[in-house]
Amino acid sequence: MTLIDIPKRGRPALAEPARAQVDIRLSGPLLVQVEGRAQQRKLTGPVRRLFCYLVSYPGRVHRREALREELWEDANRLSASAFSTVLWHLRKIIDTWPGLSVDACAETVVCHLGPEVSVDRHQLSAALAGSEDFALEHACAQWSAPFLEGDTAAWILTERNRAEADWLAALFHLMRAAGEREDYATALAYGRRILEADPFRESVHAEVMWLLVLTGQRAHAITRHLAFRGLLKRELGIAPMADTNALFEHIRDGLDATAQVATRPNEAPPRRACQQSLSQFIAATEAARGELYRSLCAAHLSA
Repeated sequence: MTLIDIPKRGRPALAEPARAQVDIRLSGPLLVQVEGRAQQRKLTGPVRRLFCYLVSYPGRVHRREALREELWEDANRLSASAFSTVLWHLRKIIDTWPGLSVDACAETVVCHLGPEVSVDRHQLSAALAGSEDFALEHACAQWSAPFLEGDTAAWILTERNRAEADWLAALFHLMRAAGEREDYATALAYGRRILEADPFRESVHAEVMWLLVLTGQRAHAITRHLAFRGLLKRELGIAPMADTNALFEHIRDGLDATAQVATRPNEAPPRRACQQSLSQFIAATEAARGELYRSLCAAHLSA
């Protein structure tokens, strides 16, 4: 075993959660499945727009006038009677969908989602609030594209930014958890996903550099930082932070200095003594790596 060939600790495979009767995906283009059958084609035009908004904010009481103002611009503002017609069509479509209902009175509208309904956006929020690795892994696996991709309404753009922030926070939690249990390959995979979405996250870039070292890719860590330094200079006109540069210099120059095992010239050390020295060095090096990893995590949490 080399100094950085760390064995991956085994983990039980994720169990597939029970499938909901109504599955609503807001990640990417709208997808609605009822008992496994796609239903989104039934939702068109103003009906689709109202549906997406209501299921995004279940349990919230909306004033009818506020919905008309939020969902339709002044030039396309629905009249009160036209809005009532849209609402009637929506309730007729979802009337047979288990666990999903829309209550309306003369002034307000509210959407209710029962346990039979699964919405990926709400799963992501709930998993992040609970911070349980299993739920976060499932939620991140479900969230693979921007919120209601292709739509450009103002409220959708706002919610898209919030959803991406939650997704990146979930990935960071999973990266930190994988690193703490010494599953460096998995931690690296999460780090790369974060940087694919936001290449300017310097704290994550620094951690990814070290994870590359821990997975036997020291040369890649060096070239990655050089590329990151060029990106900052080209796009923002700035240089990496001093701490990031210090970590880079340690990876580039410091690791070689610590890896020297002294032996007498032209004399091979006894095999057992060599193995013992190497074993002690590996143990000491891994302990130092673990401490540095914890320090990096602490720095992220305090940032």
